[in-house]
Amino acid sequence: ANHNEIVKVLEDRKIPWLDTSIVGAGFPDGLALVNGRIELVEIKNSKTSYGRKNGNSLQRKFAKHWQGGRVYLLRTVQEATLFADGRLEELSCVEFD
Repeated sequence: ANHNEIVKVLEDRKIPWLDTSIVGAGFPDGLALVNGRIELVEIKNSKTSYGRKNGNSLQRKFAKHWQGGRVYLLRTVQEATLFADGRLEELSCVEFD
């Protein structure tokens, strides 16, 4: 439900964005270029119990095996703004078991 508003923040701030939400199998919802690096993004809706979780089992498995960095969780417009501003250290990431 919040996917479009989070993507709009990135687009409004001219962050190159590729929506990969249809890929499935635990692959993150999108790729974005921030601070000269491609970063992976998982968009969650904090208004749902599923969205408040730290990713499902496939997403956690992907994050565990991904060698290219973190998978950032974006749940709010404020978090999307921090991400777009390159303030990645202030954001949560998909954690794995």
